[in-house]
Amino acid sequence: MTVTNLASITAAAANVKNSVSISAINTSTTLTTSGLLDGTYNLYAVDSANNVSAALSATVAVDTTPPVATNFSVNSSGDAILMTIGETATLAVFEGGAYSVSDSGSALSVTSASISGLVITLNLSRAIPTGATVTFAYSTSGIAVAGRWVDAAGNQLNNVTSRTITNNSNLQISVG
Repeated sequence: MTVTNLASITAAAANVKNSVSISAINTSTTLTTSGLLDGTYNLYAVDSANNVSAALSATVAVDTTPPVATNFSVNSSGDAILMTIGETATLAVFEGGAYSVSDSGSALSVTSASISGLVITLNLSRAIPTGATVTFAYSTSGIAVAGRWVDAAGNQLNNVTSRTITNNSNLQISVG
């Protein structure tokens, strides 16, 4: 959206604009972001004569979308699950209870976790045998906030209710 005057602001859809009246100079005023679509917004001021200021570019970022796990695999040595997510996330405190991994009914523990770029590495208590399939779940239920993966805006990674992952990392490829 290009802003050239007050009319171009007021004509914008309700889900891409918000406003607040300034009641007194040198007083903090809160501009809420509720109802806005995710995105980066510019801030403008309009005076009593309807003059529009220059934009303070990219001053307000709205992000209400939680990170989502999009791909699951096993590393080449079979001792870690790699979970690709849609945006960068961080984990303040590792809590193993957030993860459930089962290899044919035999539980595995997630012993530590790290992230590099968009890939979360979940180190396991033992290797998954080549060709074996495990069930994986991630749940924030009962986990302290610090033990949850969150993006820069504080949105928590969506729970993964049940995912089947096969260790294909060392399977031979046959060429016919």
